Amino acid sequence: MKFKSFLASCIFIVFFFIAIPLSLVLIDGVFGIKPWHNIFLGTIGFILIIAGTIVDFYCFIMFARHGKGTPVPFDPPKHFVVQGLYRFVRNPMYFAALAIILGETFIIGVPLLFIFFLVSAAVLHFYVVYIEEPKLKNRFGQPRFRNRGD
Repeated sequence: MKFKSFLASCIFIVFFFIAIPLSLVLIDGVFGIKPWHNIFLGTIGFILIIAGTIVDFYCFIMFARHGKGTPVPFDPPKHFVVQGLYRFVRNPMYFAALAIILGETFIIGVPLLFIFFLVSAAVLHFYVVYIEEPKLKNRFGQPRFRNRGD
């Protein structure tokens, strides 16, 4: 993996999973919104974060090994990845990212984090449907998508 790709991935992780959630927690605190604390939701949140992290790392390895690239836009895979989780789900990395955000929401218990989760899910959906998939179909061809219910 190129250093630039690694650095971009690290910056994304810090920004998306630490800086934004921390900012939202601080904003909730300024407005005096009380977080909820629930041991059951906290446990579910911990499991979601661990599972999401494992899936993200696994997918990153799949991109490097089978796609000969990375998920970073300026170092994309050279081959369409259909191995592993990609045989069953088009975007396991996005599901994993959403699981991590939802896990943070359940552990920290701040309402703005849940709104961030919902907005992230909507943005990812529209990005995938209207930007990513058309680009992938142009780059790799329509037949790659047929085995996935198109």
